[in-house]
Amino acid sequence: MAEEETFVLDDSELKYSYFSKVCSFCKHLIRPRTCQAFEEIPLEIWLGENKHQSSYPGDHGFQFERVTAEELE
Repeated sequence: MAEEETFVLDDSELKYSYFSKVCSFCKHLIRPRTCQAFEEIPLEIWLGENKHQSSYPGDHGFQFERVTAEELE
């Protein structure tokens, strides 16, 4: 059996993490801190303090929806 490689992504130099506990797994994400709901995703959502599973001011009716493997292809 082949050994799995692991790596560590260190984004500690950045003001805010490049990846979000919530948004990085959402089908509406366009690029970091930008999605179909927000031109700039609120930090409360980006940092995972709000899971954005219900309406949030300014979200244009979009809420979190987990991206599927098929959508990633």
